Amino acid sequence: MSTSREIIRMIVLEEHADEFEEIKKETEKLKKEIEEKKAKLKLLKQCDLPPEAEQIIDRLLEI
Repeated sequence: MSTSREIIRMIVLEEHADEFEEIKKETEKLKKEIEEKKAKLKLLKQCDLPPEAEQIIDRLLEI
């Protein structure tokens, strides 16, 4: 038997399913953008850069 908390959770999820799906899509889009930017940073790091620039890129890649 479902508890009242579970029933409320199911109702909320059902009522906001479209919003959750939109947030999920946006999150996936942002994750993809981040991975693309990290790949570009890795390519940039292969160039002849001053040590300070390499340190900045390293810190950005850690995020």
